[in-house]
Amino acid sequence: MIKQFMFQAMPIFIAICLIAAILQLTGLLEWLSKAAGPVLQWFHLPAEAASGVIFSMLRKDGLLVLNYGEGGLLQSLDAGQVFVLVYLASTLTACLVTLRTVGKEFGWSFAASLAGKQALTSLVSTGIILLAVGR
Repeated sequence: MIKQFMFQAMPIFIAICLIAAILQLTGLLEWLSKAAGPVLQWFHLPAEAASGVIFSMLRKDGLLVLNYGEGGLLQSLDAGQVFVLVYLASTLTACLVTLRTVGKEFGWSFAASLAGKQALTSLVSTGIILLAVGR
């Protein structure tokens, strides 16, 4: 079990951490966040939450970056906004390990197609949730 963790899960975890660090250090994360900000505003979410959504695409617990600064951004949101933010961030993409496995098993074009369909489904269902709660 430990051998499997060390040679399968740990390299992927390290790669994800390196990707996140590179995104942060190169300014690409800030650029992606600015690009995603207007999309979040369609869902009545502040553009500042985009970095959490982007990090959650790398790691499902990436949304925790929004707890930075003692969670000031999260405290400024109402319960409905927090729900929509967590829902969107957790459904927008599959975990990268899952996508990697699908890509290896079924081909990268299939994995990309699957990821695109999941993102579209997530955006549409988030819109339906907003309509249902009257936002």
